[in-house]
Amino acid sequence: MKAMILAAGYGTRLRPLTNDLPKPLLPVGPRPLIYYNLLLLKKYGITDVFINVHYLADKIIKEVGNGLRLGMNITYSEESQILGTGGGIKNIQTAIARGTFLVVNADILIDLNLDKLVEFHHRKKGAATLVLREDPEVDRFGAIEVDPKDQIRNILGKTTWNGEKARRMMFTGVHVMEPHVMDYVPPGPFTRSPMRTWRCSAKTRSSSAM
Repeated sequence: MKAMILAAGYGTRLRPLTNDLPKPLLPVGPRPLIYYNLLLLKKYGITDVFINVHYLADKIIKEVGNGLRLGMNITYSEESQILGTGGGIKNIQTAIARGTFLVVNADILIDLNLDKLVEFHHRKKGAATLVLREDPEVDRFGAIEVDPKDQIRNILGKTTWNGEKARRMMFTGVHVMEPHVMDYVPPGPFTRSPMRTWRCSAKTRSSSAM
């Protein structure tokens, strides 16, 4: 299985910390933030990883390198124009989308069982799965509404759902996708493509669990 880490963003909300350092390289304990996600992937045997970069890209490439010292194979997708979530994945579709693959935001701290996540995704026969969690400040970060069957019915208030009452959840920054999802994503910047949820006990920065 391959994975992609999204690391192209500007880190605007953390300025001035990110004026000269990309958010994935901000130190958390003994190491830069992005290493926690790389080590999580490696723990579950996922060592072939793509990282998209744009803002202060050279610093990320210099710090992380080709992955050999981690026992991984890291390839960079350098975006001259920032492409957003869907656009960034679409940009490397031919390289990554040959089977089920994972997409992880570079700026998160999370501990979850990726084997169980992928098993859930396959059992549900989903095109794409999002890992969500409860959060008392969900409206501050943007709510994703989920029906009792774990189907996403509303993302950030973009649609209307008149069925059973939905739970309002927060996206953790972890996707699982099937290759054909990207066939529906047009090339270009700022395309987003989340679809299904997975209930988990994921430790996050706020220690909330879904």
